[in-house]
Amino acid sequence: EPRSEVMRGAWGPNESGGWRGMTGVELGAGLGLPSIVASKLGLEMVATDGDDEVLELLSQNIGNNTSPDTGARVSRLVWGCDEPLEHLGLSEPPKLILASDVVYGNDPKKWKLLVKTMCDLSGPSTLVVIGNVQRYPVHHPMAETKFFSEATAVDFERTEVPVTGLHPDFRRTGGGACVVHLFRRRPESLKRARSESDLGERKFKKAKKEKKAKKAKKKDSKKDSRS
Repeated sequence: EPRSEVMRGAWGPNESGGWRGMTGVELGAGLGLPSIVASKLGLEMVATDGDDEVLELLSQNIGNNTSPDTGARVSRLVWGCDEPLEHLGLSEPPKLILASDVVYGNDPKKWKLLVKTMCDLSGPSTLVVIGNVQRYPVHHPMAETKFFSEATAVDFERTEVPVTGLHPDFRRTGGGACVVHLFRRRPESLKRARSESDLGERKFKKAKKEKKAKKAKKKDSKKDSRS
């Protein structure tokens, strides 16, 4: 796909207002620096992590480095959980999802959970930004590129921010280099998710109807036995 399409809105949804007033979620926030910076740019950020001890430190860091005027809060979120939007108290997908250095080595099981959470949080206008250190050569068995180029390929269009777009201190390639990946949900993936959601809802309604009918039948049976 053309790089420009995936990067659409990477510097803000519009030229005038930027990100102000829009919602963002950070995954695996740790100390929450991306959330702190993003909130100062006007985003209403939810910094998330799945580790209780990390969450305590994260809450302190967010509290110490943001003001009531900037929107930033902390919430526990375990990758792979169901209904993450509802869990985070969000009524619609965020405009921005951030993650910094959350991909280590090659762990298919863990990455499957991360991709699921990325999918469950993403809408058609959501931009996912993941900055990561390249720890291994591209073809190394433990290379993080397997996550970025393979694990996400079915559901997301991806490109990398050009090295020239990074801060001069980080304009290098190879081991130890910082790579910023941009993702947008593939339309066919969104369509598939909607179909699965509709199917799940139909199954739920059917099961509920059958349970109600079974309960009514049992009640009638008790009446007949008494008479």
